[in-house]
Amino acid sequence: DQAMYRAKQAGKNCYQIFDAEQDRHTRSRRDHLNRIRQALENHEFKLYYQPKVNMRQGRVIGAEALIRWNHPERGILAPSEFLPLINDDVLVKLIGDWVIEAALAQMEVWNDEGLNLQISVNVAGKQLQAPEFVEKLKAALFLHPRVAHLLEMEILETAALEDVAKTSRVIDECRALGV
Repeated sequence: DQAMYRAKQAGKNCYQIFDAEQDRHTRSRRDHLNRIRQALENHEFKLYYQPKVNMRQGRVIGAEALIRWNHPERGILAPSEFLPLINDDVLVKLIGDWVIEAALAQMEVWNDEGLNLQISVNVAGKQLQAPEFVEKLKAALFLHPRVAHLLEMEILETAALEDVAKTSRVIDECRALGV
């Protein structure tokens, strides 16, 4: 049935072959994506903060937000176990937005306690290239005005190279927002 439907979608005068291995792979990927989406909805993701230390001055100058998945059955999972699965999915933007919001919220808590640290977050290429990225960032910063200037973004080189002109424009817009 799947081969027949793919052949119909491809147009007239063609055929498709059902590949059981490809079907298993597709189903497995879909199941993993659904589970990651569920993890986001269930608040299973958590940020850990790795300090950035100025060794000359001997003091902490900031931190990098590192996402982890607190999986109910498998425990704490490193990003390498789930981020590659979402690189080509809308989930990469949803989780990226969550990371920015969670980091800003944590910065506010620390700010209330007298700790003003610059926090850097990693931004995926698909998130950065999304047309709504700057507007979503602006909205998140608006909700956390006292710490908005402390947010730093790290952009993967591969993301920046996909569309240099657009990336430069987005970076300029982020700088104008104080990021």
